[in-house]
Amino acid sequence: MPRATLEILTGRTLDQKRALAKEITALLQEYLSKPESAFNGFLRIVESSPEDLGSNAELCADAFARGEKYLGKSEPRLTIQYVAGGMDGIDTRRTFVRRMTDVLVGILGVPEGNVLVLLMEIPKSMFAGNGVMLA
Repeated sequence: MPRATLEILTGRTLDQKRALAKEITALLQEYLSKPESAFNGFLRIVESSPEDLGSNAELCADAFARGEKYLGKSEPRLTIQYVAGGMDGIDTRRTFVRRMTDVLVGILGVPEGNVLVLLMEIPKSMFAGNGVMLA
């Protein structure tokens, strides 16, 4: 753990995806690794076409057809799931989110206002692997 899912529109280059994998993983390692254990994170990049993604009851495809480049806070969306206690303190989370937003803006070239980062802290009592509860 942790697990990160990055939702983006289709059309990103392989080099952009490689850069995202490298930078997102580096930040996850920095903020969520415990010194006593090896980092065991996972990143999944999920692509959607403009016809499959929308905001405020409108599809991105319709906004793009009008010549608009972006539609609301529709993309990118990064969801990070991690075991409770992995990232202590609101200031640590603020710094992490700021740095992650900078990475996404820098690599994808999207407006900062479009970036959505969701931190999902999972209690040990709600997580299991290999048929064994983490708690």
